[in-house]
Amino acid sequence: MRQIDKRYLREFLPAMAAYVIVMLMIWPKVDSVDIPVLKVAAALAPMLPLAFAAWAFIRRVVASDELERQMHLIALSISVCVVGMACMAIGFLASAKILSLPGGLFTWVLPALIGVYGVAMWLTSRRYGNPGFP
Repeated sequence: MRQIDKRYLREFLPAMAAYVIVMLMIWPKVDSVDIPVLKVAAALAPMLPLAFAAWAFIRRVVASDELERQMHLIALSISVCVVGMACMAIGFLASAKILSLPGGLFTWVLPALIGVYGVAMWLTSRRYGNPGFP
């Protein structure tokens, strides 16, 4: 395993472990908090480990060689376009009152971006002759 991959895992995995802990320990108690400032802090608590995970991903991309950066750019472009278009379509349907949407729907945007990015990166890496991505 390459050094940048090892560093990425050292940074990403603890961030995701912290995210899981926050989601299991703090998030379920958000509704029971009565003090507005504490409620906001509890509701946004999962964002801190997600920020560290995002930072690890950014550092991984920046440390990549030119070809890998090109593949990341293509995969990210596909992901943003697919998820962005889906969000716009859902937004138009909600605005026309065809769909009634819960507020928690927005929490699925980042996982959708990450999922579509993963598939797009896999397809892009195959196109550039690396069937064993990453």
